Amino acid sequence: MYDPDGRYGRWNVPALSCYALGVLAQVPFLATKLYTGPLTSLLGGADVSWIVGLAVTSAVYYPWARRTTTVDGAAHDTDPGAARELLPDAPQPTK
Repeated sequence: MYDPDGRYGRWNVPALSCYALGVLAQVPFLATKLYTGPLTSLLGGADVSWIVGLAVTSAVYYPWARRTTTVDGAAHDTDPGAARELLPDAPQPTK
């Protein structure tokens, strides 16, 4: 995980981009002493920014990560026979 040339690379651009988008989406829903967002008054002053940030980040990151992530190795293969190559002594499924 800490190898810059490993599986995860140096920077996870989709994750960082989604994080920044989630923070920006929270701003209109903030309710603090320093700043109160314009949509907060419509909610009676409730700070729901964390819910909005979580929902936006999840909704954007999940499809983006599925589209850009590649899985290496037969362990993640959908072929049931692929596991036999990794574990030749394991019990085989019966039909």
